[in-house]
Amino acid sequence: MSPTNEMSKDGSRADYPMYYRASEERLAKEQRHLSRCKKGSRNYEKQRKRLAWRHEKVRDQRKDFLHKLSRRIADTYDAVAVEDLDMQAMSRGLRFGTRGDSLLMLSPSRLSNRNPPLLSDSESGGSMSP
Repeated sequence: MSPTNEMSKDGSRADYPMYYRASEERLAKEQRHLSRCKKGSRNYEKQRKRLAWRHEKVRDQRKDFLHKLSRRIADTYDAVAVEDLDMQAMSRGLRFGTRGDSLLMLSPSRLSNRNPPLLSDSESGGSMSP
C-alpha cells in the first residue's frame, strides 16, 4: 500500500494504481539497455533520455492520480480532516517504490479556494479543529 492513504468516513479507500510496479519490468529493460551502451556515445545519450522519459511518465501518472483524487475529495465532502502520521517509522523495512508524492501536498491548494475547510492535526497541536 502507498504511504498516502485516503479513507472516507464510510470506510472506503482510494484504490491506488501501482504505476511504478506496473512499469518496473520495462524500466529494468531500458536500464539494462543503457548499461550495455558505451558511455558518452550518441546511443548512450538517446537511451539515457528514453529511460528518463519512462521515469517521468511514472511520476506524471502518480501526480495526475493525486490531482484527480484531491479534486474528487474536495467536491465530495464538506470538511476534510488530515492526520499527520510518521509514515517513515511505520514503514521501516518496507519498500514502496515512491519518492514522496502525497495527497497532503496537493490537498491544501485544492481546498484553499473551496468552501469545505481543511482540518489538520499538526496545525492545531493534535485536535482536529478548523
